[in-house]
Amino acid sequence: MDYSIGLQIAIPFYGKIRPQPLINLTRWRVTPLGITWQITWVEDKPIPLCYEALAKYAIATNAKWLFVLDQDVLLPPHALAQLISRNVDVCCGVYYAKTDMPQPLIFTEKGMGPFYDWEPGDFFKIWAGGNGCCLIKTDVLKHIEQPWFKTDWVENNNGIEIFNKGNADLYFFDLLCKNGIDVWCDTKVICGHMDFDSKKIYPQDDATREKLFKDGHPLYPAKGLGNWWDIKQFGEKAEDEINIYSGGQSK
Repeated sequence: MDYSIGLQIAIPFYGKIRPQPLINLTRWRVTPLGITWQITWVEDKPIPLCYEALAKYAIATNAKWLFVLDQDVLLPPHALAQLISRNVDVCCGVYYAKTDMPQPLIFTEKGMGPFYDWEPGDFFKIWAGGNGCCLIKTDVLKHIEQPWFKTDWVENNNGIEIFNKGNADLYFFDLLCKNGIDVWCDTKVICGHMDFDSKKIYPQDDATREKLFKDGHPLYPAKGLGNWWDIKQFGEKAEDEINIYSGGQSK
């Protein structure tokens, strides 16, 4: 199939606009040679509506891949090239919950909590991960009924009615599972998870950081690129709710 754009990078700004994702723009540029890319974002909407609008736009513009990047997730420089190289339908990187106890957002079994039995560099199937660093082939979404994202839903689990609230990630990954779509986790891509109020980057636990980052902690805001508004002036409105940064092609 012929695609118009190789990679659509989608950022849901579901509250106050934060500068970190675009300040770290240079980190995304390590992509496979010759790939065309475009950055899109949605401002000030509930998170499932942000995700939904960005995914629909990726399909409408005939992008091959949709990369969802949450505003508080900091990527390592090789993230996009690594995830694309796996060539699977859905592939997540790793980031940790903003909790004192380190909890990776990796779930191999529904309802059984985080999965800890892995080493950096492992690549394996999961039930769900963090949607804030997730590469999706857009063809996958074309065959799944909408909506793709919800934060509040009720399901029946072996006769027990369970009310799920506040997590669009798990709804999306469960929907993929129910439609027979495999989700993979690539632990070569380990991201930071920033708390904007405290400026802490998770995981905070020293032992966990030593395991994950043997050569030091690479996740820090880039400098010298300018602020959000400097970048935003080069953007344009594609639709009422979609903003785009014009993008380019990696060399």
